[in-house]
Amino acid sequence: MKYILAIAAFVFVLGCAQQTENKAQDLNLPVTGEWSKPVEGQPGNTDGMILNEDGSVTTINMATLTYKRWTKEGNTLTLTGLSEGNGSRSDFKLTFKIKELTPERMVLTLDDAEFVYSKVK
Repeated sequence: MKYILAIAAFVFVLGCAQQTENKAQDLNLPVTGEWSKPVEGQPGNTDGMILNEDGSVTTINMATLTYKRWTKEGNTLTLTGLSEGNGSRSDFKLTFKIKELTPERMVLTLDDAEFVYSKVK
């Protein structure tokens, strides 16, 4: 009987964890709005982006990187734009995986890097 209760408790906890994960992965949530994150190594400074409903993007505190357009398909967020560093200009396209999405938080990954954004209210 103890084993049956232990297994039932384990299945219940596993089910609760899965529900929490599914809530965080609600890909039907809108990504539009203003998102910011701390700048690594610069306490108190943030950067980010404003994802507009028309697919345009405004970058925040990014002097050499200008996002122009965004699209979201499934669990990917693609940003295109212009990089203007070291005296040269080049177009770019970045495709992030959406690791977590809630109304207040968006976690994006690109290769081994993770970017944690908070929704600006």
